[in-house]
Amino acid sequence: MSFSILPQQSPIDLGLARPINYAFPAGYFSYTWSTSETGVKSGSGETVQIDFTNSKSHADLILPGQVNSTKFQLVQFHFHSESEHRVNGTKWPLELHVVHRTTEPDPWSPGNNRFIYLVVAIFLDRRPGGVKKNEAADKFFRGLSTHLDEVKSGKRNAAVAIDPVRPSDLLPDDPTAYWRYEGSLTTQVNSPNGGYVSWVVIKDIKLLDGDVLDDFIHRLAHGAKSPQDLDRRFVFFNPSNVGTSSGTTA
Repeated sequence: MSFSILPQQSPIDLGLARPINYAFPAGYFSYTWSTSETGVKSGSGETVQIDFTNSKSHADLILPGQVNSTKFQLVQFHFHSESEHRVNGTKWPLELHVVHRTTEPDPWSPGNNRFIYLVVAIFLDRRPGGVKKNEAADKFFRGLSTHLDEVKSGKRNAAVAIDPVRPSDLLPDDPTAYWRYEGSLTTQVNSPNGGYVSWVVIKDIKLLDGDVLDDFIHRLAHGAKSPQDLDRRFVFFNPSNVGTSSGTTA
């Protein structure tokens, strides 16, 4: 189903968009994610949204029509099951959205500012046998499942901080290949979403222990918005640049 009220909705099928292969220049997109962040779960029930206040982590992107990069502060993690973005119809069990935000002058309201967003999307799947484990990522998702159980049973307040997390632990092995396009927020899965969002969707898949992933998804109530019309947008694909880091930890 497509929403006709607001144009250029997200998510989209990145493969069917026939992306333009283009190697973005150095400094086009980068991230500086702190070695440790402590967030607070918000939302109700099993809708897992982790908010970060005064985060030290940020991501930088050169926006369309700009020469210098814009700095976006990390403000939130949330998850969708199944994945919202697809590639030629393929979808994954889980999609993580790492949400960054900043302000800019509102062109429609002189004298006022508006929020704009940079969302880094990461696909997650079950790790096949023989593939190296990622203990830090598995531990993070085990902790979220335990948190949800304790909130549901009344043993824990939903607003209690989760265990500290290293955002970089949730990145796949090769985060340098990605799709890039302009769209909207997607948190309201059954209605149009506003927001001015620059999307960076990582191509490589983050692999988790299958039981850990399934255990978390079983508790997650946040569904996925269906792919939307392209609406005359261009989608770019930046090829892998393994060996040249696009990000750092502070």
